[in-house]
Amino acid sequence: MGFVLHFLRPGDLFVDVGANVGSYTVLACATGASAISFEPVPATFDALLDNLHLNRLEALVEPRNQAVGRSHGELEMIADQDTTNQALRSGDRYAGKTLRVPLHTLDDALQGRMPKLIKIDVEGFETEVLAGAEATLGNPDLRAVIMELNGSGARYGFDEGSLHRHMQTLGFRPCRYDPVTRSVTDLNGQKSASGNTLYLRDPQATQADVSRSPTYRILGTEL
Repeated sequence: MGFVLHFLRPGDLFVDVGANVGSYTVLACATGASAISFEPVPATFDALLDNLHLNRLEALVEPRNQAVGRSHGELEMIADQDTTNQALRSGDRYAGKTLRVPLHTLDDALQGRMPKLIKIDVEGFETEVLAGAEATLGNPDLRAVIMELNGSGARYGFDEGSLHRHMQTLGFRPCRYDPVTRSVTDLNGQKSASGNTLYLRDPQATQADVSRSPTYRILGTEL
C-alpha cells in the first residue's frame, strides 16, 4: 500500500482488479491518480460506492460491477465470504450464497486506456485475469503490477509458479518495497514471502520515482 502512495502521480491511471470496498483505490486516488475498479459482487460493490462517496472520489474513479477473466460471458461466484468471495470452480456445489456476474477481459474493459499500475487480488483466479490481459501486460507504459500469489490458485488447478515465471517473460522483475526507507529490492526471480508480489518493469527507474514522492501521513506515521 505504501508503494501505491509513493509510485502514483496526478494524471496516472490505477486499475484495481478485485477492489472489494476500495482500500487500494482510495489510497491510489489520494495521490491525484484516477482509477478503474472492478468488484463483481453487488453487495460489496455497493460498499465500494459508499466508500468512494465518503471520500469524495466519484470524479476520479470508474467503478465496474463485473468480474475479469480470459473471456466474455458470466461467472458464478461465492457471495457470502466477505473479503474472500471467489469464483466457484466448475462442477463444484456450494451450500451458501452464489450468484452469476458479468465477465469481461481486462484488455477489452480498458478499451485501450493504459494504467501505470495494476493491483490484482482475486482469490486464486489471477491466472484467468492475466489470460485476458495480454495486450495490457505487454505494453511498456504498464510499469508495475501488485498481485496476490498465496497458493489460492491451486483450488482451480493453477500453477502459481508458472504464473510467476510468465510475469518475468513479460519483462517484469519481482521486487519488494519498504515504504519507510523507500527502498526497492530486486528479489532475483523469487516470489515475495508476504503473499503479495510486486512486479516492476524497471526497478531502477521505479526507485528514482518513489524517492521523489511527496510525504504522506498515515495513522500518525509519515511515509
